[in-house]
Amino acid sequence: MAYSSEINRKADEILRERRNSALRQQEMTKEKIFAQIPRLGEIERQLQVIGAQTAKAVLRRKDAVENAKSLSEKSLALQKESRELLFNNGYSKDVLEPKFTCPICKDTGKYDDEKGRTVRCECLKKLRAKIACEELNKVSPLSLCSFDNFSLKYYDMDVQEGYTTSPYDRMSKIFDYCKKYAENFSLNSPSLMMKGATGLGKTHLSLSIANEVINKGFGV
Repeated sequence: MAYSSEINRKADEILRERRNSALRQQEMTKEKIFAQIPRLGEIERQLQVIGAQTAKAVLRRKDAVENAKSLSEKSLALQKESRELLFNNGYSKDVLEPKFTCPICKDTGKYDDEKGRTVRCECLKKLRAKIACEELNKVSPLSLCSFDNFSLKYYDMDVQEGYTTSPYDRMSKIFDYCKKYAENFSLNSPSLMMKGATGLGKTHLSLSIANEVINKGFGV
C-alpha cells in the first residue's frame, strides 16, 4: 500500500509552511532593499504592468508579435537595470528571489518535466519517507535497525548436534533472503513469518525490511 493519508497530509503541511516561509522572507527582504533603493520598487511595479500588457498583446491578433516584442525589450531593459542597481549596492542578482528549500519544485512537491508532464518531486518522496520512519519509530526502534548494522558475528560457526549446518550459515541465508526480499519488494510480494527464540534477530530483520520498503514508497 502507499503512504497513509495522514503521512501525506503532514508532508503537504510541511511543504506548504516551507513555501510560505520563503515567500514571507522574500517580502521582508524586498521591503528592506526597496527602502534603501526606491528605484527597485518602481522597476518591479513597471515589470508587473508589462507582464499584464504582454498577456493582453498575445490575445490580440493585430500587431500581436510586434507589441509583444516591444514589451519584451522594455522588460529586459528594466531587468538589466535592476541587476546593475543590486550589484552597485553590494547585493547578489538573485537577492530578491524567494529562497525555497527545494529549488526544483519551489516547495510545491511537483513540477513539470522536460516533456511537460507534472511529476512528483523527489523532495516530497523523501519527506514522506522521513515522516513514515518517524511514525514507525514511535512504536519500534526503526532508526536502529538496518541491513548495514545487522551483525552475523554473534552466531556460532560450529555445527550443533542434530543439525547439518551451523547457526552462522543458517542465519547468513536468512539474512540474504530478507535483503533480497526488501530490494525486490512489490505489492505482489508474499508475506513472511519469522519465528524463533528471543534474541535471534527477528525484530532487527523485520525492521530492516521496513526501512527499505518505506523508502520505496510503501506504507508499513
